[in-house]
Amino acid sequence: MKTDFANNLKNEAMKTTIQKGMEQIAINSIAIANAVIYAISQPSDVEIGDIIIKTKLIKFVI
Repeated sequence: MKTDFANNLKNEAMKTTIQKGMEQIAINSIAIANAVIYAISQPSDVEIGDIIIKTKLIKFVI
């Protein structure tokens, strides 16, 4: 998620790296809010057990 977390870092190299990464792969907060709204607006007979929100821009290998 795009945040201002990196702005508080003292290490300039780390700050720059995090900011660049965030610009490339971070999910916009509106997109996350829309996903949550979708989940909580389901009918009362539907139970949402888990919500995983992740970017489609990178692939995670486990």
